[in-house]
Amino acid sequence: MKSMFSFFVFALLTSNAQALNCSGTEPFWGATVSDDKIVLEGPGYETPYSIAVTGVTSAIGISADFLKVYSNDNGQVAVVTGNKCTDGMSDFEFPNEIILFTGSGTLYGCCGEGVATGEGI
Repeated sequence: MKSMFSFFVFALLTSNAQALNCSGTEPFWGATVSDDKIVLEGPGYETPYSIAVTGVTSAIGISADFLKVYSNDNGQVAVVTGNKCTDGMSDFEFPNEIILFTGSGTLYGCCGEGVATGEGI
């Protein structure tokens, strides 16, 4: 039993934080955001485009859960906030918003599981 507990604690300490699923419209895109990389897919990204992440920080004086900045040797690559977000195409509200900086532009979208919020719901 002791070895099973030790394995469980080891797994918790060595596992990567769960990836965040994000998406945007105009153009449609999707991204998986984790502490070591961001994988972007969609029009213009037929082959998934991977962006290395070497650091994740939060803004000074703000809860780490509210704002996370993902960066690498080239600078900031994404900012995820705890602001609620709607994708503009559905009546869903998402718990996070993302601003993603790619080599060819900046994308805005929402992250997390959507919750229906429209009329009649």
